Amino acid sequence: MDLWSICTQHVDRPDRKAKARGTFPAATLLDLELHCDPDGKPHTHHVNVLGWPDSKDRIKILQQKIAAAMSEHLETRPKD
Repeated sequence: MDLWSICTQHVDRPDRKAKARGTFPAATLLDLELHCDPDGKPHTHHVNVLGWPDSKDRIKILQQKIAAAMSEHLETRPKD
């Protein structure tokens, strides 16, 4: 099953479809003192990112750093 099929099945909602996806090295999380739990739910390729701080400002900074790490690995959704 390709990643866009997984997205359609587990992420998309009737009112909103994902437009792009990004990947990043797991080491990015370790560098940011976050970690992942590969629980396989709702799909075997899914992981939960854990260890987020309580501060919304700090969370935003970490999210920006993750986004920067995936900037070279972006893929837009193919047209249906």
